[in-house]
Amino acid sequence: MTDTVLSTGNYGSDNGTVTFNFSTVVGASSTADLWVVYSFSSTGAGNYQAGLASNTALTGTGAGQGLVFTGAPITSSAMTVMTATPTTTSTATVTPTQTFLPGATPVVIVNPVLSGTAQVLPQAYGGSSDITVSIYTSAFKLVAVKGFPAIPAGQALGVDLVDDWGEPLADGLYYLAVATKKDRKTVTMILLR
Repeated sequence: MTDTVLSTGNYGSDNGTVTFNFSTVVGASSTADLWVVYSFSSTGAGNYQAGLASNTALTGTGAGQGLVFTGAPITSSAMTVMTATPTTTSTATVTPTQTFLPGATPVVIVNPVLSGTAQVLPQAYGGSSDITVSIYTSAFKLVAVKGFPAIPAGQALGVDLVDDWGEPLADGLYYLAVATKKDRKTVTMILLR
């Protein structure tokens, strides 16, 4: 069943009040439902309420009969329309920082890692060394072991961020254990691709 628009009006046209004039046929001893539908523009902030003052304010024609509205006077619930407020989007810039303890020779990695390869500078050692990088999840599950033979001291490694089954690592927190001929140190990696 399709609704028929009988009348339209604008709250701003008559000091905040709208009067509807319309014509419809309601058979003798019959009833009809009439709906008031609101539609608001982006500048329509305010308080709104629909109402039917009383049956004496209504007129009807046809066989000399007036209309009687059940329950008149009728007042709808009040409705408040608020002005939309802009939504702000915050952005964060991550600045990598490293803290070095006196005498310590840490593994250096720039966080967050934004690509499929992490640049890792192993802890200090003399000459050259075979290096093994083991990658663990935040739950300490070993997902990859990477070997780098005869790497000269001070050379950074490009560690591919794939597991031992060839699948790319998901975004998240990982631990990289870097083992050289001298010792083994662990560093945290944050992957955000």
